[in-house]
Amino acid sequence: MKTLWGTVALTLTVAAGPRARAAAEPVDITLQPPPEVRSLRLRLEGDTADAFACSGPCELQVPPGRYQLAITDDHGESRPRSLDLLASESIAVTPPRHRLVTTGAVLAASGVVIAGVSGAVLSYGIIKGFDAWARGCDSGCDTLSQRTIIASATVFSVGVAVGVIGAVLALIGSRPTITEHAASAR
Repeated sequence: MKTLWGTVALTLTVAAGPRARAAAEPVDITLQPPPEVRSLRLRLEGDTADAFACSGPCELQVPPGRYQLAITDDHGESRPRSLDLLASESIAVTPPRHRLVTTGAVLAASGVVIAGVSGAVLSYGIIKGFDAWARGCDSGCDTLSQRTIIASATVFSVGVAVGVIGAVLALIGSRPTITEHAASAR
């Protein structure tokens, strides 16, 4: 019997959930985009139509819930971000940083090239060294010097590090930044 009442209570909670959310008190939201943001569109997650849109600083009253905030920047790119709007707050929006993305992409590509070239030299040196060892050659063998192998291994490591740093910078720069602040008492 206890299980049956638990099931009934769970069913009532799930069924009443959307109604309770709709009856909740609206949340005051202030959106503060910089000039390079063309528009902001806010929609309740799961809905297909935008509920609210503005092109400059705006104040909205929305029902509490999980929202998608789409930010269209001066390049016409739109990137949605999820927000939980449960209490009144102020949201500062910074669009993606295209220069940081470009710098990151150039660094990543440079790192790949550096790692590729030095990796080829390193591989060639290791293969030649094993070949000489397998033939029992002690001197006058057609191998790369130990200094060249160490240098190519070092440069390979630097190339990988530069590539990873570039990829991280490109990823960080490609996302809009949303900073949420609790609204001050009115």
